[in-house]
This record gives sequence, C-alpha cells and structure tokens, in this order.
Amino acid sequence: MPGAERLAAAALRSANSGAALAGALTRLADDLRADRATAAEASARRAGVLIVLPLGLCFLPAFILAGLVPVIVAVLGDVL
Repeated sequence: MPGAERLAAAALRSANSGAALAGALTRLADDLRADRATAAEASARRAGVLIVLPLGLCFLPAFILAGLVPVIVAVLGDVL
C-alpha cells in the first residue's frame, strides 16, 4: 500500500511525542494525492505517444489511397 511506511512512521512519532496525528495525516494525504495526479498525467502523456504509430499505420495508407491516387490517376489520364 503506498504511503503505509510513512503512515506508520507518523503514528509512531505521534505516539512517542504526544503530538497530534491529524496534521501529519493531512500532509500524507496531500502527498499521496499529488503522487497519484502526477502518475495519472504521466500515464496520459505516455498513451498519447504510444497511439502515434497505430494511428499513422492506419491513416497514411488511407490518405494515399483516398487523396493521392485519384490525383495521380487524373494527371496521368490527362498526360496520356
């Protein structure tokens, strides 16, 4: 579980010193939320990069067949 070690350390510190545990737990929760948001953003960026190759492999042949071939055929038909 992420943050379990830090939670245990905060609880031990609180038990030994008598300090309030709420402040440490709030900071720990904020840190864990920030870590999760960073991981989600990195995953989203990675997905954007990984989609380029399949998209290119599908889009490029369609562009060539639907866009370039008719133009080439029309130009060759006029020349011949």
